[in-house]
Amino acid sequence: MPILPSGKDLAICMDHISPPGMVQFICPPGHYWYSTPDLALNAPPFHPEQRVVTDWVHAPCPSTREEALAILQLFAGSGPEIADYRWTGYFVGDEKALADLDAVDRAAWDAWIALPKVQRYLDRVIATCRLQAEANGRNCGFMGFVGQSDEGSARGTPQALRQEAATRANTLMESALELEDLAVDTCARHDRLAQILAELDTLVDGPARATPHGWHARGVVARLLGEFADAERSFLEAARHAPFALAPWIELARARAEQGKFTESETAARRAVTIHSGSAPAWANLAFALDQLGRREEAIEAAESALKFDPEDEVAARVIGGPE
Repeated sequence: MPILPSGKDLAICMDHISPPGMVQFICPPGHYWYSTPDLALNAPPFHPEQRVVTDWVHAPCPSTREEALAILQLFAGSGPEIADYRWTGYFVGDEKALADLDAVDRAAWDAWIALPKVQRYLDRVIATCRLQAEANGRNCGFMGFVGQSDEGSARGTPQALRQEAATRANTLMESALELEDLAVDTCARHDRLAQILAELDTLVDGPARATPHGWHARGVVARLLGEFADAERSFLEAARHAPFALAPWIELARARAEQGKFTESETAARRAVTIHSGSAPAWANLAFALDQLGRREEAIEAAESALKFDPEDEVAARVIGGPE
């Protein structure tokens, strides 16, 4: 991630390239799947806090390092943490991606690209695309269809299916959480939660509708059922689909702690803190994991950070209070 002479902080990223087996749509031999902005709904450049609507498309696998570089996303940084990097909306091969670099910055950029570690990264990009292309030969087919509704909207497209699934998942999660405040007996509550979990299973079954929202909701409901290992798997999937989203990492840290997996919980909590250093729950999760690992001084320091952002955080307060 080079900081150029002008002060611009840039990076390249291949997280938009689908891992082998994730996208099950059919595509031509030798092609790989990647996510790209839906230009009908939004177009670059993107604002730092803008929510970007994307869709899956395929393209021929790169065969050279130059081709691999061209298909990577260009990120711009504004601070020292990975969470401070935002996708500009451009791929490095886009005409506008590097158009604002002057001659000095461009020379520094080219020198960074030529570094052995960056060249090795480009080799990984080529290998990832090729592995995915091989897996695509076993794809089962399109999960949705491209068509228009009577009103002329884009219902039925992969993007629309995922949006509908995300909305439904959020509704189901809210219904599950509301059961906590209702006068429902334990057996009836358990049965209703099991029904909600089963419906969420249908929403995440296949990439045509699987979304971070769906996996996150599934994890929440699995936890309410006391199925903590299942909840952990769901939050891992949510984090994999949205690696820079804060909530999945917070919940993953909790799910791991509930299973006594405090080292793994610390890892997830630290990722959450990296994504948003002002999150009280992220710091509180880290404090709890560190405390359980016997690292008392580090735990108190993390708990104090949590209380700085939320003086009423109960987890952080308990860590500072020590064993009862």
